[in-house]
Amino acid sequence: MAPHRLQLWRTLGKQVKIIRFLLKAIITFYILFIYLMILPFAVAGESQVKLNIGEIKQKYNIHVHYSYNSYSYFPASWQKAPISARGQQLALSQVERLLPIIDTFLSAYPIMVLNKNLNDIYLLEDLIFYSKSFGATNSRDGLYITSGELSKGFTDLFLLGRMHSELSSILMRNYIFPKKEWEEINSSEFEYVGNGVKMLGQARLYSQDNELLSNGFIVNYATSSIENDFNMISDWLFTRPKELRQLGQKHSRIAAKTNLAIRFYRSIDKGFKLNHVNMYPKK
Repeated sequence: MAPHRLQLWRTLGKQVKIIRFLLKAIITFYILFIYLMILPFAVAGESQVKLNIGEIKQKYNIHVHYSYNSYSYFPASWQKAPISARGQQLALSQVERLLPIIDTFLSAYPIMVLNKNLNDIYLLEDLIFYSKSFGATNSRDGLYITSGELSKGFTDLFLLGRMHSELSSILMRNYIFPKKEWEEINSSEFEYVGNGVKMLGQARLYSQDNELLSNGFIVNYATSSIENDFNMISDWLFTRPKELRQLGQKHSRIAAKTNLAIRFYRSIDKGFKLNHVNMYPKK
């Protein structure tokens, strides 16, 4: 190759290196700029979350957890097979959305009921037990609540109902629940499936039709166990009282279960404000 051409290629090579260096510098600067622009908002968002959690703690003496860690979230027995508990970190934006819902949920209960029965609320994006995805569950004194995008059905009302459902399970364990009376409301031929785990993953889990309602079940999932049956009545009792009243006026078994649920809650604490739904004749 002629000397002048060799020199030209060397010059071009240096220029290419310089251009590459400048491009990398520009990209690095751009990424750093975007990061520095977003960081204050992220920090501010988490600071607000911590502030709101602190207010819930002060108001209700309930700890809300959102930084997922399997060892701090789950009891050791849950982490072993066959339960094999696993979770997934919930996005901060979802945590922000959940905190006002949690405040609404807790405000429905007398403070003494909360202090005696609930200590922690754990927030997650996903919750896995027995290799199946759970929407929520409960422990001796804690609630586990998953959340997601509105497009996936995680409306505020749905999330609020889940909280009431899970706490109703804790109360059912801790107080004398009228199990025999509840079962007598059902048809003599009916038997619960056994538990909700067997029904998870099925289509139309929360479907509702006239046959279910006439048999005393809010949704299909309520037929899985007496606990889940009570969970669903509790959900509607606190979140959709007008709709529950209308269903009770049409379906006597729904009315009977609603009356029994109200009686149970008031046996725990007379401070429960359920007059807005207690519109059925007392038995």
